[in-house]
Amino acid sequence: MELKFSKIVSKETRSASISLYGEIGDGDKQVNGHHWAHEFNYLDRNHDNVDVLVNGFGGNVVHGLSAVASIIAGTSQISTTNVGVAASMLGIIALMGDKPKMYDYAKLMLHSPYYEDENGDKTNKLSAKDKKALVVLRDILVRLLMKRGKTEEEVNKILKTDTWYSAEEALAEGLIDEIIVTGRKKELDSLEPMALVAKLNDEYKPKIERKMKTVIAALGLPEESNEQAVLEAVNKLKSEENAPDLTAVVDKLIVVAKAHGTVTDKNEASMRKLATTDFGLFVDVLNLEEVPATGGGTESTRISDVIAELNKSKGGGKSDEKTFGWFEKNDPEALAKMEISDPVKFKALEDADNAAY
Repeated sequence: MELKFSKIVSKETRSASISLYGEIGDGDKQVNGHHWAHEFNYLDRNHDNVDVLVNGFGGNVVHGLSAVASIIAGTSQISTTNVGVAASMLGIIALMGDKPKMYDYAKLMLHSPYYEDENGDKTNKLSAKDKKALVVLRDILVRLLMKRGKTEEEVNKILKTDTWYSAEEALAEGLIDEIIVTGRKKELDSLEPMALVAKLNDEYKPKIERKMKTVIAALGLPEESNEQAVLEAVNKLKSEENAPDLTAVVDKLIVVAKAHGTVTDKNEASMRKLATTDFGLFVDVLNLEEVPATGGGTESTRISDVIAELNKSKGGGKSDEKTFGWFEKNDPEALAKMEISDPVKFKALEDADNAAY
């Protein structure tokens, strides 16, 4: 599965982390909660420890509920870490872990969940489905806070208005288990919540952009290509009869990476296995956007050059069947609908996917 929000921290300890930065929802600049939930489920199935990193304000209730439900159903050891601001919906998520933590400069805000209208104002004009979602989410939050030692009276007081906590206050109130010392408290502690979220998300953004540039280079697309162009290129590559043989692509990249020192005889088998399960992550791990030539040369080898060279020779290949992994990567919303409308098919696909590990 392509990991958009996650990274593998340690294969030895089977640990991974997944970020939830910004607002949650289905907007262009929001984190799609349904997609995030499916990626979390993938990590949860394949790792023993998952750390959820949170920084941002709330967002869409339904999308937030997808994230909350996936964490509740998780079977791995789940920790949640507030790395900046966890407010509203993200405040709930930040407390969902088996061991909630906060960075020493972080801020937490809790209130009773609600819907906003197009002007950003609280609204009570809701459908029956939306009303039910609010009831479910508030009930989860109430039970969560009472589990942390709060009385019902204390919970109602907390949720009556926007209640803010510093890391020290959250620890004293029993809402979190640990404060992580960062060395940046003096620098960041005085920032207003909105400014803190923006600063930290801006620091995180370049990592995403570098990874996107790697994928763009691998597909031979123009440097200014956006995410939609990348998705279309991937789907086109899968459907082309003359698409390059993946094994040949991997062989070529392994040779180049060995010359650069990224791949060694010791880790080659693991790298090849990674390439067959997640080619995008394989490319990212090798860091082969551009690899200097060996032997003192000045030219470099790009991944796009490798694929272009292999494209010159025709190869056959059948289209991938729509497995559980295919839906997770390409159409997670259809997978979510299938779980409700056709649970038998969903279970069969999920069992087949689990059997592969």
